Amino acid sequence: MPELPTVDAFRRYLIKEKLIGNRITSGDVTWHRSIISPNYERFLDNIRDGAITSIDRRGKWLFLGLDKGILGIHLRMTGSLFVVGDSDDHIPYVRTTFNLEDGRKLLLSDPRKFGKLWFGDNNKEILSKLGPEPVNELLESHVDFRLEEFSKHFVKKNIFLKTLLLDQAIVAGIGNIYADEILLHSNLSPFVRTSELNETDIEILFESIVIVLGEAIRELDILLEQGVLPVGNEESKKHFKLPRFIGGECKICGSKVSWTKVNSRGTYYCENCQG
Repeated sequence: MPELPTVDAFRRYLIKEKLIGNRITSGDVTWHRSIISPNYERFLDNIRDGAITSIDRRGKWLFLGLDKGILGIHLRMTGSLFVVGDSDDHIPYVRTTFNLEDGRKLLLSDPRKFGKLWFGDNNKEILSKLGPEPVNELLESHVDFRLEEFSKHFVKKNIFLKTLLLDQAIVAGIGNIYADEILLHSNLSPFVRTSELNETDIEILFESIVIVLGEAIRELDILLEQGVLPVGNEESKKHFKLPRFIGGECKICGSKVSWTKVNSRGTYYCENCQG
């Protein structure tokens, strides 16, 4: 599932592929239900002949600034992006194709069809639903992500800690996998309630969010420099401390990892480290 580090790797991949300055000559969306707004015909109309002026990320959203509006792409659970030559047709599960002026194509591959597309004059409505970015370009705590504000959520809510981490209105970009990794780094159980944490616990959790996401971005960036895309391969999973299968060994203590569900979300954890 593409989360903040992976989506940011795709952002850097598109920049590296020199999409900025290129132009989308036309597009095709085979799964019409992926388009949030506007309708299918208007969406293709709006992107046609649009020059790409910027490529940004906010939370799990990618935003391609065009000279005629903003194209939003959310990869959801199984989406991936590929820039290919005109004759390269080996990419499976292609749901959306953007034809580029230089003869290449930007493809959205999405086996489970959960990815979303959006186009508009501005993205304020989408951004208004997202909490602060946790890390900046230097992989340090983002200026908008402040311990004081983060701590207030533990007073207001009494929910499972993992549920809080998955709330995009509290911290943008964390999904199921990195929530588990952050909790392991914090030595906190996924079953603990937010009201049970003290100030030290919250500070450790806050720091763990920045550290875990920052390290993941750094690891995926190294792979990207080696020409390895950030999904669909074992290399992109090597930085995980919790194997995503029952019986795998925690890379911190060597104990067998456990699995359960927290509010219907599959959760891996180490009973020894997080007991």
